[in-house]
Amino acid sequence: MAAVADEFHEQTTAFALTEKSKLIKSLRRFDMVFFTICAFVGLDTLGTVASNGPEGFLWLVILAVVFVAPYMLLMAEVGSAFTQEGGPYEWTKMAFGRLHGGVASILYWVTNPLWVGGSLGLHRP
Repeated sequence: MAAVADEFHEQTTAFALTEKSKLIKSLRRFDMVFFTICAFVGLDTLGTVASNGPEGFLWLVILAVVFVAPYMLLMAEVGSAFTQEGGPYEWTKMAFGRLHGGVASILYWVTNPLWVGGSLGLHRP
């Protein structure tokens, strides 16, 4: 039974613990709401919405509700269950270990330029 308990014990280094103690939670609910709005509504989106008129704004709101709201709720649920700093890296590390956490973290950040660049490439002049 002790071997099973040790398997789920997080292994880390003293340096990692020292660095982790320096992290400060500084973003509040207000900051996160407007951070999300700014991430979703960029300059390219404003141009597209303006060229389509009210219909473009309506679709922007519908897509935000259909796609962004479920993701927001998912991240809020996982973030409240696991309160450690580090987000998806910490969650994956706790479930599968440091290697998988690192891979998940890299994939998380690599996909951002891909979808932003892809969405910019889809706009017609």
